[in-house]
Amino acid sequence: MLTNRATAVLAEATQLARRTHQDAVTTEHLLLALLAEAGAVPAILTALGIDRLAVEQQLKAIVGSATPTASSPGATPPSLSAMRRTLELAEAEARLMLQPLGPEHLLLALLAQDEGGGPALLCAGGASLEAARAALARA
Repeated sequence: MLTNRATAVLAEATQLARRTHQDAVTTEHLLLALLAEAGAVPAILTALGIDRLAVEQQLKAIVGSATPTASSPGATPPSLSAMRRTLELAEAEARLMLQPLGPEHLLLALLAQDEGGGPALLCAGGASLEAARAALARA
């Protein structure tokens, strides 16, 4: 079950993809949407030492330079696979914490994988899944 905040983040990520003429929402779109979230995510990123503005600028450069995509029958784009994996991991994180799926679980899911530009930027900034879980517990 998704919280209203998680639904809003996913809707914003979808809008970001549409504005850049992408068929699929990527982990980059999701992270951009999470950066704008006003709940626990900003506190977690701050605790991890992530410079939100710098990450946002990098993401906007990546997303803005992406080539518009067109659907090809039968093919699953890597970005779609990464997002599917992100949602599966977020569901697992929420179940583990006995909570409905919120934006913080989407952030944890990004950190739990190595596929996609969103997770790569977070990890390059020094973030880790374990540290994010600890920061969430303190938030």
